[in-house]
Amino acid sequence: MRKMTKKHKALKYSILLFLFLLTIYFIKFYFFNPREIIFHDAIIYGKIKSIKEISYEARLEKGIVKKGKRWRRGHLENDFHCFFDKKGKLTKTIFYRAVDSGKTSYFVKYYYANNQLINFYTHYDLNDKYGFKYDFYLERDFILKDNETTKYKYGRNKKIKKKISYNFSSKNLEFRNIYKYENNFLKYNILYYFGAKWYLIEEYVRDNSGNIIKERLGSSFQDLKKTNWREYVYTFDKQRNWISCIYYRYKKPAYIIERKIEYY
Repeated sequence: MRKMTKKHKALKYSILLFLFLLTIYFIKFYFFNPREIIFHDAIIYGKIKSIKEISYEARLEKGIVKKGKRWRRGHLENDFHCFFDKKGKLTKTIFYRAVDSGKTSYFVKYYYANNQLINFYTHYDLNDKYGFKYDFYLERDFILKDNETTKYKYGRNKKIKKKISYNFSSKNLEFRNIYKYENNFLKYNILYYFGAKWYLIEEYVRDNSGNIIKERLGSSFQDLKKTNWREYVYTFDKQRNWISCIYYRYKKPAYIIERKIEYY
């Protein structure tokens, strides 16, 4: 049998090295880069680059739900455009005014250390380089956010268990939120307002990905049982992420939320 020459040996080792590096890249890409992220307490599938949501008033015409002018109520938060890095970390969010002008209200940039959010900057102008800085730091078993008198307590599932807000000037207790989970998704948000001494309880029913399909609000758990459900009906893309949502209140369409997802 003919012996392998030095040239053939070098070629063989080069091929083996290439295959080894290719295997390492494959393992890193498919196992260490996230294939899904948690966003608004629900699972988003795939390598997400950005998510943009715009809400419109819904109107019913001859049994067909159509979108009207731009609008989003407070309980549905703001219209927004979120950006993520390749590791699935949220890096920037642009919030839009809930009117047809499409102008931005403000935007937020996020900064991390050791995979933990350490601070973020809130900017009220796209040309503003500084804005307001908010820092997170540990105080006993609470995470305290600086510049705001807000404390977060986390449970064993690494999700927020309790949120306590204080009045900025008087330092008196203002709000307390208790969060209860089911199947690792938020089930109840119990809010107590110390000033007026009233409760607000939100209950959620979710699908397997954590998307809210029904919700109801009440001043107590007994009141909650008497309250009508508000419903969400989704349209999904090939990645199993919703891209359109119709929000029903009192069994009538109230809003249409359109979502544009960009993937890496």
